This record gives sequence, structure tokens and C-alpha cells, in this order.
Amino acid sequence: MNLKNILNCFVIRLLKFKVITQYLSKYRVQLMRQNFYVEDAEMIFYRNKLVSYIFCIIVLMISLSLFKGILCFYGLVCAVGITFYHDLKLREWNKKTLDDIYEEMPVMIMSIKLLIIAGMPTVKAIERSTKNGQISLCIGKINTKVINGSSLVKSYMFLANRLQLPSVTRFCRIVIQDEKHGSKETIQLLDKLLDDLWKQRKTNYLKRGEEASTKLLIPMMMALVSILVAMMVPALSQLLTVV
Repeated sequence: MNLKNILNCFVIRLLKFKVITQYLSKYRVQLMRQNFYVEDAEMIFYRNKLVSYIFCIIVLMISLSLFKGILCFYGLVCAVGITFYHDLKLREWNKKTLDDIYEEMPVMIMSIKLLIIAGMPTVKAIERSTKNGQISLCIGKINTKVINGSSLVKSYMFLANRLQLPSVTRFCRIVIQDEKHGSKETIQLLDKLLDDLWKQRKTNYLKRGEEASTKLLIPMMMALVSILVAMMVPALSQLLTVV
């Protein structure tokens, strides 16, 4: 049995404890999304999290036993940083994926709507419109299952529950309604969804602009603080020598 299998067995045993399960529940939605793209994403994340805690304890013990002063402080910071590395990595993946989905959905919905207007069946229109991108990959997988004989309603309900995004859930409901009651209102519902998606896309662009301006302020503030420190240290040292 290799180290990977040992860690997997240990993680499975830990997940049986209610306290551990409640602590890890905050990652549930993000891991469900990632699991749609990466096989065994949950187990990989939990295994990496366990390894990071082991490294944290090792670095913490080394820092407290061998280092003193500023080196001990840096060691403690490094130990804490190790535990949050995979959290930040998961959050960054989730944010990028959501941005890609909101970026791609309007174009995909517009293509589906035009193909339905042209007389193509909804499932076929979705198949034609899902070729590249994050959301296209998800819906493409579901649509392939439907073509191979899986239930359309259950497949799209599974997609909505996995991604847990309002826009994707609305799209899945439209497809399910089209399957149950026909395509009389499908075009109108897709138009409403498309309008909301364009508004969401515009809001995302505005947020990115605000985030970019905020990120530019951080190095400026750091430069200002370093200049102030460089000016104050000699003055304080002279004052101390005079006293």
C-alpha cells in the first residue's frame, strides 16, 4: 500500500467524525463544482489538506525548538500559511470558473435560441452550441448522457444541483420545462435569461475594474510605508542616542 492510499484511508476515517464533517462543509459547494471537472476532486482536496496540516505541525515544532526572535516569527507565519494554501487555491479556481461561466453563457444561450427559432429541437440545439469553454463542457457532458439514453429531467437536475448557480439553474429549468410542456414559452424564457446574463456580465466587468484599481493601490501604500519607515528609523535612532 503506497502513501497515497494510506492518506485516503486516513481521510475516510476522519470524515466519519461529525466535527470534521461540519468543519469541511464550508468547502462542499466549491468541491461539488470542481468534482464535475476533476475526478475525485473532494478526496484530492482533503488529502492535500491533511498533508498541509502535517507540514504545519512539523514547521511549527522546528520553528519553536530551533529558531528565536524574528526567525521564529517567520516560521510561525510560514506554518499558518501552509494550512491556507489549498483553501486559496480552491477559491481561486472557483472564482475563475464562475467568471468563465458568466462570460460564456450569454453567447451559448443566444446560439441555442437562434437554432430553436430556426426549427432545430432543443437538445440538438444545445449539442450544437456547446463545443468549448467551462459551461459548454458541463452541459455538453449532460447532453451526451441524454443522447445516449439517460433521462433529460434527471440529468439537468443533476447539473443544477452540482453547480448551484442561479443562471445555470434557470437554464436547466427552461430545458426541463421544454421537455415536459413543449417549446411554446422556451424562446421568451431564454430571452429573459439572456437579458439577465448580459446585465450580470456588465456587473462583472465593473467589479473587475474596481478590483484592478484596488490592487494598484496596494503597492503604492507599501511603497509609502517603506519610505516612512526609512525616514523614521534614523530619526528615532538619533533621538535614542541623545537620550
